[in-house]
Amino acid sequence: MKKELDSLLQTAEKAFTVELLKMPVAIKKMKRKDLLNLRGGEEVALAAAVTDCSLEDIPNPKLVRTNSKK
Repeated sequence: MKKELDSLLQTAEKAFTVELLKMPVAIKKMKRKDLLNLRGGEEVALAAAVTDCSLEDIPNPKLVRTNSKK
């Protein structure tokens, strides 16, 4: 079970890395306080820029159960 969880964690980390690579450079370099201080329309524009991928692009990991050898 630990192997499956580790595999799932690695998949999530890879997906996060891909999302960071797709993010515009200006947003990656933005300071945290500037990001938190965005107002109305700016938040919508940022969300649209960051979430440019759909859920169909992310593969669903399959967990396979195996018989434990005790």
